Amino acid sequence: MRIFFLIITLLISVYSLSQENNKFKPGVKLVENKIISKIDSPKSILFDFRKGMCDENFYVDLVINIKKKLRKSNIKKVYFSPFELDESTKNEYDLICHISKTNFNSWGNDFVKSRKQSFIIIVELENNRTKKIIETAKINVKSYYHIGTQNRKLSKLIYDLIIE
Repeated sequence: MRIFFLIITLLISVYSLSQENNKFKPGVKLVENKIISKIDSPKSILFDFRKGMCDENFYVDLVINIKKKLRKSNIKKVYFSPFELDESTKNEYDLICHISKTNFNSWGNDFVKSRKQSFIIIVELENNRTKKIIETAKINVKSYYHIGTQNRKLSKLIYDLIIE
């Protein structure tokens, strides 16, 4: 009788503690967006990636996609800064967009088909004249193969954050 209860208890605990089989769906999702104040039609923007430059190709590709989208806007001067800029160069821009990556998770051994990544992109828009953060956003990104496969969708979302 004890063995029967032991087996039942063991089966119940294994069943209840097992993880759900959540399907991994690649994509880009805005998790949090906090608008503190508005900036009137910026004419120039500086992209700053100092906080996470370990994936240069990811950021370069992201900026290329954002620049393509910004051609349709009033923003005429767009610059990507992989390094710390001096204050005189920074003062040429109306808006500074700080982008960093956190909570990076990767799993799957196959580099071609089943490798998955999940990470959070943090976007902070800073009014360069007042030196105050005017908007912050957290974006959840899930991708297959490598982290840049969702850059088009991510650049569209960042563009929407800037232009709104």
